[in-house]
Amino acid sequence: FSFKVESPSTTVFRDEVAFLFDTLLQSHYLLTHRALFSENFYGLKRTSSSLLKHQPPPRLDLARSYLLGVFVPYVKAKLDAVFEKLREDEADFGRLDRLRTFFLRVYPYLNVLYEGTFLWFYVAYAVGRSRHHSPLTKYAGAHLIYQTKEDRLASSKPLNEDANLADDWRPNHFEFHLLDLEKYSFTPP
Repeated sequence: FSFKVESPSTTVFRDEVAFLFDTLLQSHYLLTHRALFSENFYGLKRTSSSLLKHQPPPRLDLARSYLLGVFVPYVKAKLDAVFEKLREDEADFGRLDRLRTFFLRVYPYLNVLYEGTFLWFYVAYAVGRSRHHSPLTKYAGAHLIYQTKEDRLASSKPLNEDANLADDWRPNHFEFHLLDLEKYSFTPP
């Protein structure tokens, strides 16, 4: 997503601010719903490709899902921006150094390969020839399935089950625990 930032000090870091918000949003949804935000929005969840169906993915798979679901699109957007800037510089100033010229010649082919791979996965998934809708989910070791009724009910429970908002609505008596760090800490096996 993109948004317009008016402050000159943050205009330079607009992409990084968006990346930070996306990181927080996606990590929250991966930890609480076992899906990225958009996947959860459509009633999907990630399961491990290596385990039995309907089992939650192991923590390593969640870490890979996070990296591939957040970091790869960010890097791709940055590469697209560099490519466009170099094209403008080439048009304005003429010759560029060899490395920049090489990047301008090679990047369109790499971009077609990247987008073509995604298209192939989409089509294969749509016709039932693949369990993965994108190469990123395949490399993350996960695939998507629909949430069950129990999954939807579990995700709709308040984070602090002892608190009942209907009985006591005052903010001093309700604790918000967005991330329980002990529960979701990543420890090596």
